[in-house]
Amino acid sequence: MDKVTVVRALASRVGLRMVRLVTIIVCLLLLSLLVGIWALAHFFSAWWWLLLIPLLAFAVVFVILRFIVRFIAHSLYRSALSKSQKKQLDAFIDKIIRLAETRSTPPFVFALLTMKDILFNRDITTIKGIVRDSTTLKADFERLQRDLSRPNVIDR
Repeated sequence: MDKVTVVRALASRVGLRMVRLVTIIVCLLLLSLLVGIWALAHFFSAWWWLLLIPLLAFAVVFVILRFIVRFIAHSLYRSALSKSQKKQLDAFIDKIIRLAETRSTPPFVFALLTMKDILFNRDITTIKGIVRDSTTLKADFERLQRDLSRPNVIDR
């Protein structure tokens, strides 16, 4: 399997992780705003319920954007991964995130940099730079490349 395929699989998994993280944050934010609106409407005036209109509009826009980003992340790497391949990819992603955190880059900034690389460079230069900088990641990347090239048998 060529390096581009491995990088695409990594980008797909990182994208899906970030979508999950952003979804949790937005859902908690929407829930807290809903509770706040309820409290304002209950204790002061029923007119506060009108704040639900922009809140619902935001929620609809978020759901649409979430589906678009998930579609893009899934389209980066369409092949089904076995459980062991997912585990290896997740371990590799964890190493990259630890390295990014070590370099004082927050994970969401790292994800934004990666998405910028995909959109403008059509390549993941940030991840490739980290791989070049770390000798252990290079060996892990080569192992991923070798393991993802095997016939894809789904673990049960």
